[in-house]
Amino acid sequence: LFQNYLLENYIPKEKTRDNEFKNASITFKGLKNKPEIQNLTGLQNQYDTPKEIWNENTGEYTLELKANG
Repeated sequence: LFQNYLLENYIPKEKTRDNEFKNASITFKGLKNKPEIQNLTGLQNQYDTPKEIWNENTGEYTLELKANG
């Protein structure tokens, strides 16, 4: 799972993982249509509302996440 990847590789173990928010982004290229997030859940106060960036001309979609891992 992506959150496990972030936890193990992006947030150092010596940091307080519950209190330190980090930015991550995922970019998809060559899409014909904008993807739809159907179910996004998490624990309260552990992530901000994701930011979606869709470029219809290039078919590029970026999802930016700010979470505590």
